[in-house]
Amino acid sequence: MASPTPAGANLKLAHFPVTMFAFAMGILAFSTVLQLAAQGFDWAHAIFPAVRAMAIILFVLVLGFYLFKVVIFRGAVVGEFKHPVRVAYFPTIPISLVIMAGLLINDQERLAQILWAIGAGLQGGLILGVFSQWIGNKPYQHAHINAAWFMPVVGCLIIPVVGVPLGYLELSWLFFSTGIIFWMILLSLVMNRLVFHGPAADKILPTLIIMVAPPAVAFVAFIQLAPESEVMARLLLNMAYAFGFVVVMQLPRIVKMPFDLSLWMLVFPLAALTVASFDFAGIAESATHGMIGIALFGLLSLIIAGLFVRTIIAILRGEIFRPE
Repeated sequence: MASPTPAGANLKLAHFPVTMFAFAMGILAFSTVLQLAAQGFDWAHAIFPAVRAMAIILFVLVLGFYLFKVVIFRGAVVGEFKHPVRVAYFPTIPISLVIMAGLLINDQERLAQILWAIGAGLQGGLILGVFSQWIGNKPYQHAHINAAWFMPVVGCLIIPVVGVPLGYLELSWLFFSTGIIFWMILLSLVMNRLVFHGPAADKILPTLIIMVAPPAVAFVAFIQLAPESEVMARLLLNMAYAFGFVVVMQLPRIVKMPFDLSLWMLVFPLAALTVASFDFAGIAESATHGMIGIALFGLLSLIIAGLFVRTIIAILRGEIFRPE
């Protein structure tokens, strides 16, 4: 087989999608679950450093390729930012940075602080940019509304998870409050779209699981911000479980879908719900929630393995870096 020409390589770079960050974010989120599991299981403690290193390297590689795209094909990046669906994937970048900060906080606190600060700054800019675009001059249709729009909200809600341990309490409350209020607004829009305007297109169907992420991440953040308030924490956790059951009802359609990078959006919300379950099991000394966490961790591991293999196959077959 002939080697790719420079023009062909450039063409692939032009179509390097921002959704690749969902791939990196998913592995980073899995590393967070392993970090938590390492506190009670020797096998998790043994493999956590390797998985964490792989996740960080993967994110750096994806970021490097995307920065090249920004420099060489700026118009394509602007097009993605103006895309009604892909714009919601840009917050996966600061979310990944914050997750990395959480993974490193025990070993390299200074580096974790720098990563968190960059992530918080990017998230602040993105939340303003994304919502300015949503309420700007460009008209949107009901068909454009999808659960991926929750990602900017999740980006705000995850900031306190690492921000509070680093000492940024008031800034963490600002991001948390912003995330909660916009979550409520977007939830009404997304539910209106799903109920009154026909079923979601198959390609964005996996994004429905992102509905689990805001309450799950909000729970993890809230127990950092207000550990004494169990009522609100219980409410958020059980809302996440409720949305999880809603998504389970759509699994028959999801498993029949052809592979797409959007399937990696299954990972982060499931990882967030797993972490939330383990956290609540520790707080409430609930064996039931501990077993739920273990079951979710097993399911998450299977999904990660399947998606990782399928992604590598898709890259080798050239199914990803091409026009949508």
